Amino acid sequence: MSLKATTEDEPERAPLALALPRAAPRVLVCHGDAFVAHGIARLLEHALGAEVTLCLDPREEPDPAAPPPEVVVCDSFFADGHPGRFLRDPEDTAALVVATNDSPLSRDLARRGGATAYGVLADGADALVATVRGLLRSEGAPTPAPPNRTRAPDRPTHLTAQESRVLLLLERGLRFKQVAAELSITEATAKGHARALFAKLGAHSRGEAVYEARRLGVLDFLRGGPRPVPVLTDERTPR
Repeated sequence: MSLKATTEDEPERAPLALALPRAAPRVLVCHGDAFVAHGIARLLEHALGAEVTLCLDPREEPDPAAPPPEVVVCDSFFADGHPGRFLRDPEDTAALVVATNDSPLSRDLARRGGATAYGVLADGADALVATVRGLLRSEGAPTPAPPNRTRAPDRPTHLTAQESRVLLLLERGLRFKQVAAELSITEATAKGHARALFAKLGAHSRGEAVYEARRLGVLDFLRGGPRPVPVLTDERTPR
């Protein structure tokens, strides 16, 4: 039997398209909380069919032999606020930085870390999936800008680890004598650390210092333990 050529009485048939399977999108999730990281992974696997790899320790080196991820989802405070090396190859990988709680500090770290997009976990699973889907299609939303900042040239922009310890004890309501006992330092030294952190936070009392640290996101940053922490010296709205 021979094939019959198409005539005017027979409509031309379109060629059959080959249905080639699409490769699963590759996503890397960087988060210090294993429960949260696994939850994000299961969500993206179910909603997007993604192939998800986890990084739970900021000291972990990426596998150079592994294919690069198309999207990195990274906690804003991962790697002590320096997650840049986990985020992206600008040519091939988009980066979504997510915060547990939105704050000026988490937004600023996202921008400085090279994020393509920024989100807050409290916005819900649908928002997270939609953002990752948009990044896979190169439709990522821009990272929200942090508040305007006025940084005095002589004002340090980091709390030291010891100042962070003092701040956490002041948040608990301890007096300076108790702070000194907890840290095995003199009361005068404890007060000196407090004066330094007050200056860096733009505060004039322990209550103001705790308020500013909470507002800026510094206390959220320190939930993982006392350590050096970047501080924004932004323009403050009068209270």
